[in-house]
Amino acid sequence: MTEEKLKRLTNEFYNARNGNRIRDIVKVVAKTYEKNPVEIMKYFNHEDRKIAGIATSAYHLLTGDLTPMCRREFGGLGAIINDSEFGLTFGRNQLQFSENSGVALTGSKNSEYALCFSENSGYVLRDSENSGSALNGSKNSGSALRDSENSEDALCGSENSEDALRGSENTPFVLRDSKNS
Repeated sequence: MTEEKLKRLTNEFYNARNGNRIRDIVKVVAKTYEKNPVEIMKYFNHEDRKIAGIATSAYHLLTGDLTPMCRREFGGLGAIINDSEFGLTFGRNQLQFSENSGVALTGSKNSEYALCFSENSGYVLRDSENSGSALNGSKNSGSALRDSENSEDALCGSENSEDALRGSENTPFVLRDSKNS
């Protein structure tokens, strides 16, 4: 895929809020660099911040290293995360459209627009602190966000099912316009 096509598709899918297609792009980029993941690093400082975010996600898919995601404005755009260390911090536009499962992101602190439009299942984000507009438009199931603390506009417009948010503490505007079942 050419860089120009990558830019066009990433922006098109981002604007259409199509997380599945963004994650498909991450997989294509990862496959392109699977023999030499270090080569992806040249895109971490790309002028198009979303391309830099896709690069950090592809790098993580190949190496398991989350560090570059934590350092870029759109770090982790379309990331697929099944496990992570406890207590990570995400903000700005990080981990948007990500797909998180297992015990990923437990004890994390998430703010600003982090994790918007993400899909979270399993024990993801357990014991997390979420503020600002974090997790807006997200889909949460299983035991995601269990025992979490959520404030400000976090989780607005989200869809929450099963045991998601069980035992969580939520301030008044959290979960506004959300669907909960």
